[in-house]
Amino acid sequence: MKNKIKCEWSKPWYKQLFCKHDFKYYKAEENNIMLVNGEYRYLVCSKCGKYKSKVFWEYEGMGFK
Repeated sequence: MKNKIKCEWSKPWYKQLFCKHDFKYYKAEENNIMLVNGEYRYLVCSKCGKYKSKVFWEYEGMGFK
């Protein structure tokens, strides 16, 4: 099962096809579960809202690993 992220600003698939993607990492708003050892970041295009991947950033001391 593929994990899909649905953004408010996402465009239809045919407009995503011709977009010159500008992928940036976004942190999802999680209300009920907060992880102590890190957080999930999602790689999403800021122009069309296309989801590319999910990455777990692990905390190490005062910053990320």
